[in-house]
Amino acid sequence: MEADYAMRKLMDKENERLRTQLFGKTKKQPKPREGGSGARHMTSKEMIDALAKADWEDRIGDVHQEVAERFKQIRRDLKAGEAAEKADPLKTAFEFALKRIAQAQQEAKRAWGNHQKAEAAAVKKAAADAKKAALAAKRADAEAKKAGKAKLRSARAARRVTYYYDPDTGAYTYGLGHLMKPHRVSVTHELVNAYDMLGQMHVLKPRRATPESMTAFHTDEYIHFLNRVTARDCGRDDRSRIQMYAIISPPPPRTSFFSQRPTRTGLVLVGDDNPAFEGVFEFCSISAGGSICASERIADGSADIAINWAGGLHHAKKREASGFCYINDIVLGILELLRTYPRVLYIDIDCHHGDGVEEAFYTTDRVMTCSFHKFGEYFPGTGTQEDRGRGKGKGYSINVPLKDGITDEAFQSVFDPIIAKILEVYRPSAVVLQCGADSLAGDRLGCFNITMEGHAHCVQFLRKYNIPLILLGGGGYTVKNVVRVWAYETACALGIEADIDPNLPWNSYFEWFGPRYRLEVLENNMEDLNVRDGLLDKIRITALQQLQELAPAPSVGMHDVPRESIGHHLGLRSDQVRARDALDSRLAQHARYVYDLQPESDTPSSTSSSSTTTSEKSWDSNSNSDEDDDENDDQRMSILTGQYFDVPPPYELTTTAAAAAAAAGYGDLGLGLARRAAKRRFFQSGARWDETVEDVVAKRYYPMPPMSPMSIFRNMQSMCNSDERAKHAVHIRGGRVERGRSIEIEKRGRGLVE
Repeated sequence: MEADYAMRKLMDKENERLRTQLFGKTKKQPKPREGGSGARHMTSKEMIDALAKADWEDRIGDVHQEVAERFKQIRRDLKAGEAAEKADPLKTAFEFALKRIAQAQQEAKRAWGNHQKAEAAAVKKAAADAKKAALAAKRADAEAKKAGKAKLRSARAARRVTYYYDPDTGAYTYGLGHLMKPHRVSVTHELVNAYDMLGQMHVLKPRRATPESMTAFHTDEYIHFLNRVTARDCGRDDRSRIQMYAIISPPPPRTSFFSQRPTRTGLVLVGDDNPAFEGVFEFCSISAGGSICASERIADGSADIAINWAGGLHHAKKREASGFCYINDIVLGILELLRTYPRVLYIDIDCHHGDGVEEAFYTTDRVMTCSFHKFGEYFPGTGTQEDRGRGKGKGYSINVPLKDGITDEAFQSVFDPIIAKILEVYRPSAVVLQCGADSLAGDRLGCFNITMEGHAHCVQFLRKYNIPLILLGGGGYTVKNVVRVWAYETACALGIEADIDPNLPWNSYFEWFGPRYRLEVLENNMEDLNVRDGLLDKIRITALQQLQELAPAPSVGMHDVPRESIGHHLGLRSDQVRARDALDSRLAQHARYVYDLQPESDTPSSTSSSSTTTSEKSWDSNSNSDEDDDENDDQRMSILTGQYFDVPPPYELTTTAAAAAAAAGYGDLGLGLARRAAKRRFFQSGARWDETVEDVVAKRYYPMPPMSPMSIFRNMQSMCNSDERAKHAVHIRGGRVERGRSIEIEKRGRGLVE
């Protein structure tokens, strides 16, 4: 009993010490006031202390119970005599109690240490995570800045896109059943508008090209003919139709760089490829005006990218229509660019070779042409890798002839390295891209297997070089696919191709795009013939070798070119055309007479050296045989059928064509050719130089006394030096002009001379 009492007292004392150490001395509760209930509310701190004290007492109670059980065990051991010699049981129980209390404290400290370690580890981990997040944020910030700069450049380019469209473009038609559909431009504009892209561009209506601006490349006679020809002028049979489309006065001999023979044909509209539909000249003026305005916009720095989907008619020649093309708006646009830029790059991704543009710049190094096209038994039959240019333009015409079925990957494998090399070597100041859509899969005339994304890759590739860019239309005869790809390439020009919805929005032509109604042009199961025997690699290697042989970018001495004539600048140009007087008529009549007496074929001696190749000789000198001209140059290939057909010479007019020519105001000068009664005069001015006052006098005219042709030639002779009079003298005899002899004009009985 005494041991139990001593143990209980010892434990109570130790418990009180620990309680005092943890909670401090216990305050005595104040006595309740008289008349009160004796109860009061506990504060939050007192409540927390009470809860902690209760918890501690529970733990002490557990220790007490364990100590009591241990003490009972000791008592049992004492009773059994097993621990008779052991130490005092009171001391043993006390030590055991102290040991248990110390273990409890150590466990509490250990738990607190583990908590601190866990908290420290958590803090350390959080710091490491924060550091990683900071690094990632820094990296993301750098990438965002880089992307922001790129996006800024992209947004800047998107804000500087100029889009040309004339609502009248879709109002013209080549005829019922003709593959060329000008209406595709209107449908493209409708789809671009449905995608809300017009608000992101500077949309302009182009100024229509004037006949004067068209003569920057085409001949006056050809432009005059297009301005007057109508569908009513042609007969029903093919022969009369072809003859009525002939230029009545044959032009001077022209050298064809591709046929390697001179040609003197006067045909401008041949067969069913280029019909004389109503409004043909107005349609050409819209197409050419858009390209010229786009070039002006690029040249004055008002835009980075200019778009004219009505342009891209690359087959038209200087005096001849070809392959659905009447006016070569591309050449006119490039000529406008050359007024400002020293070098221009022209890229053609149409399925047909861009022969008209290449021929126009075949002898200059200021324009490099690069054409990716189908070659073989295919219109126009030109564009081999041996056609590289002539004279100063040697090496500045690049041709990439391809075969049927080329896919996106194969096309990009030749397009990207070749264009990148051209940009590195040639360093163009501006780029003109002809986006002919007949290279798409499923085109009615094309034979490639390129998807919409593969076609638009060319626009994306050029856009990232940040070079002034003009996008033009071209071929494309499956209208719904043409509209899709041009609308998508408009988005590429704006840099929003990743943001537009592939599901087509509602528009006026929504039903045309069934059954999928998506912005896509899928490839088909055509076989790619370009991968056989490494043909594509050979073409790419050859083109890169040709570019490697080029000298560095040619320099050009640029001068300030006035944008208007002196008459316009001084305000001396009359708005109304001055009527032609008698002297003008007589001068024009005689000049036409001398011009018509030119020989049918000249035979200059060849100036080529013995080392010149046969092709160079045939290019440098004219042919001596009219039969060769008739055999080679009087044939044309049809873009519709791909077959060659003979063109009758212009002097073999049928009765129907002759009657139509007479009704149109053409007369016969006795040489078997129907000729115009007067020459076309484009450039006229109401100003003249008055020698009396030594100044320019406008809108006044003083007639001169009539002069005979002999007097005119004598005045021309007086303008030459005495040593060169004999060289400039002209002798007309028997329909031939001969130089170096005295002037003898024979009266030919036509009323041309007195």
